Amino acid sequence: MQLDRIDDDHIQIVVSDKGVGFDLTSLVPAENRETGLGLFSIRERLEHVGGQFTVDSTPGRGTRVTLVAPMPRDRDAHEAVAARPLEAIVSAPPATSSIGRRIRVLLVDDHTIVRKGLMGLLKQEDDIDVVAEAGNGREAIELAHRLHPNVVVMDLSLPGVNGVEATRRITAELPEIQVIGLSMYEEAFQADAMLGAGAKAYLSKVGPLPALIAAIRDAAAHGNPIPPGPGA
Repeated sequence: MQLDRIDDDHIQIVVSDKGVGFDLTSLVPAENRETGLGLFSIRERLEHVGGQFTVDSTPGRGTRVTLVAPMPRDRDAHEAVAARPLEAIVSAPPATSSIGRRIRVLLVDDHTIVRKGLMGLLKQEDDIDVVAEAGNGREAIELAHRLHPNVVVMDLSLPGVNGVEATRRITAELPEIQVIGLSMYEEAFQADAMLGAGAKAYLSKVGPLPALIAAIRDAAAHGNPIPPGPGA
């Protein structure tokens, strides 16, 4: 991920990978493109504040996403943001949630762009803190043991250890952690596999963002108390 200021009024974020790429027109059904999770929801939010969103992706050649967002017009606010390192900007002080604590979330998806986009959306919620991200099942298991998140949002299709096996391992070894399956696949047998492995819920990536946020809050509310992880 690359962050640059392109002029006095705008910043630009470029996220790219060298993965399998995709056909943008077939990513989600047309009727869900403005309300689903991921790329199209990000575009909607950016355009609402006067930003821009472009995607360059070709199957077999990876993906490049460019986001341009306006900076604060007030000079003092502008200088305050400019003077802070990126880590300070993306790591806001914890807020008090309706369940008395900030919900610690681990995002697991093998597509960098999907992870970054979803992270940006979840960070807008006052009671959700994305503590880490993983690109494969083995990494997800290791991070779950190390960080003890309240909720793991787990993709189904992952390289190496897939989402079903990673969910089975996490829920068996760390039963206090709740797992939510999130995938492009909507077939019943795949949902059954994730739920059978111990997932609290299974949602489609083309579903509305509020459904995922509600599932995260519900899972955290029904999970066992978790001691704060490192740096919490």
